Amino acid sequence: GETLRDPAVAPSLPLPPSGRLVYWLAHSAYPGATARTVVEWTFDADRASYEIQLQAAVGGFVIAGSRSIGQIADTGLVPLRYTQRTATRSETAVNFDWAGQRVTYSASRAEHPIPVGVQDPVSVQFQVSVLAQRSPERLQPGARLPVQVARPNRIDQAEFKVIGRETVLTA
Repeated sequence: GETLRDPAVAPSLPLPPSGRLVYWLAHSAYPGATARTVVEWTFDADRASYEIQLQAAVGGFVIAGSRSIGQIADTGLVPLRYTQRTATRSETAVNFDWAGQRVTYSASRAEHPIPVGVQDPVSVQFQVSVLAQRSPERLQPGARLPVQVARPNRIDQAEFKVIGRETVLTA
């Protein structure tokens, strides 16, 4: 299998500048309500690190928040810690112990071997774009991209299916 390089080595990845994205999100847990969702990210190439925060609010009331921090390697994002909280649940964390090759959780004593390329629910969104830049041939229409995603109590197999290419005009 693939081994992780030292994340402290400055990566050669083209990363987006730090930014903020605001959008409206409909969620099945709150029928009829849309949440104002804000995603803020910071990529620091000099320190080979990143931080991504996501917050969703309905009527000014925060219903969910997530944060991913980690390092950047030539393979992309390497999460170190993921936290999430909701309006009804206290914060929980996923810890990525790359040296010990394990994933641990704040809400349970469970422990799993760390899969190569594992992401968290926030970092995976950016990692897919890194993979698209690094290996565009892997993302042709009809292609499937499997990614392991560590959540607060388990590791799931996610799969992205490429359905086509779209050009989006922005300011």
